[in-house]
Amino acid sequence: MKTILKAGTVDIPDGVTVSLKSRIVTVKGPRGEIVKDFKHLPIDLTMKDEKTVKVERWFTTGKQASCIRTACSHIGNMIIGVTKVRAPLPFSQPSSQQQRPLETSAIARLAASGRCHSLLGRAAAAAGCCGGLGAGRACVGCSSAAAAHRPGSWAGD
Repeated sequence: MKTILKAGTVDIPDGVTVSLKSRIVTVKGPRGEIVKDFKHLPIDLTMKDEKTVKVERWFTTGKQASCIRTACSHIGNMIIGVTKVRAPLPFSQPSSQQQRPLETSAIARLAASGRCHSLLGRAAAAAGCCGGLGAGRACVGCSSAAAAHRPGSWAGD
């Protein structure tokens, strides 16, 4: 049996403004602005008053009614995002000397420490250590310093 109308509400705290336009919700607060599109959900979004958002769905059944709670939770999380969550740190582009991947620098450190023979595969080949050798092959440079390491060489050549 279908329910005629099922609804949920979200309370808006002070210092936060919510605007609705054709199921696109914009939440503005002291820490920024978040916009989310709810057009994929068959719900009605209205402002009950200045401090309450009402989410409704007409002629719904059990599992289909869950989208009401989902939309309320999303709007509530958007409000938390503009009031309580710390803003992300700005991303700084590394210099040209630091642009190699983390795996490469980690393998290079292991090669310098004498443990690179255990790292085989594409990541080792990218670092120039062991050259991506097969199982059971250790590079000659593993036991020596990193300066004496010869990429692509292994014991037994």
